[in-house]
Amino acid sequence: MRNPLFGISATLDAFENHYDMEEFREYIAALREQVDRMSQLMHELLEYGRPFASALHPECIALVVHGSVANAASLARQRDVTLQSAVPPSLMAVPMDRPRMAQVFDNLIANAIQHSRPGGVVSISAEVTGDGRWARIAVEDQGSGFREDDLPRLFEPFFTRRRGGTGLGLSIVHRILDEHGGTVVASNREGGGASMVVTLPIAGEAA
Repeated sequence: MRNPLFGISATLDAFENHYDMEEFREYIAALREQVDRMSQLMHELLEYGRPFASALHPECIALVVHGSVANAASLARQRDVTLQSAVPPSLMAVPMDRPRMAQVFDNLIANAIQHSRPGGVVSISAEVTGDGRWARIAVEDQGSGFREDDLPRLFEPFFTRRRGGTGLGLSIVHRILDEHGGTVVASNREGGGASMVVTLPIAGEAA
């Protein structure tokens, strides 16, 4: 699919350069949006079907989460959303494939921002639980939360309520965490908004 998508994008570039007229700009923008959606879907399909590499190495989960918070800063500014991170820098090491684990938190934080209202807050917190056996990381927003009847389906491939969404983001999150012996639980906060809680085994502890 990459070759046809590249061909369409290159043709749009050529058309825009040759016919730089106001009457065509709306249509070019619409076509670019659809090409971008197809590219994102292709990327997520490849990621969802990617074989699991079994080599996991203990790394500090706090550094991964802090990196994802930094990655989301631009999107948060665009959406007028404040990111509040309370993740202790000394949080213990978790066996992981670091790029895959970063994808989990990139996805969860971006998802929370996209479902927040302007002026809202997305909070990221972490703690060690289970007598030091588990790292628990929560990503919470102040949006409208989940529909109760959607909760059992959130991690199903292609299920989404967000306009323009692919419905694969949370499925990929669930799959990666399962590969790492972890879990993710979605719920609604009492004060309004959504909560996504990730639990991961700490290095050297039995899952």
